[in-house]
Amino acid sequence: MISGASGYMPIFRISNQTAVDLMVDKYDLDKSGDLDVDEAQNVPILSRKNFESADSFGDGKLTKPEFMSYLNQMKLEVGQGSTINPLALVLGGEGINEDTFTEIVSQAENQESKQNFINYMLHLTDEYEAALKLQNAGGEDGNSVDLSA
Repeated sequence: MISGASGYMPIFRISNQTAVDLMVDKYDLDKSGDLDVDEAQNVPILSRKNFESADSFGDGKLTKPEFMSYLNQMKLEVGQGSTINPLALVLGGEGINEDTFTEIVSQAENQESKQNFINYMLHLTDEYEAALKLQNAGGEDGNSVDLSA
């Protein structure tokens, strides 16, 4: 059961705790309370690379506190945007060398990862709010929502 909704930024209308609870409840197939690397591959905002960086204990399990830290970091990165635009160097007349090309590819992958994160968080928020509305329409108090299915 998940309770409460709060804002972080206008696009993130559910708390990190609620988001983590929803995702772990949905993708934790063995109901261990955390995600292993195979379960995490089903979470749209986690790749194998992201899993490895989010698994701060390095034990092959993504606990809720680790997942929370990952969400905090992603929200921070999304909020900050890109600080370097290597493509501007090329368009400004600099030649493309291997390092510049690698930086351009890295920035493009990072932007795609951020956009995927935003899209999924919006989807998760919409799903959560729809479940709350449905629950409220059914006459329940709306303090908890079960989206484990």
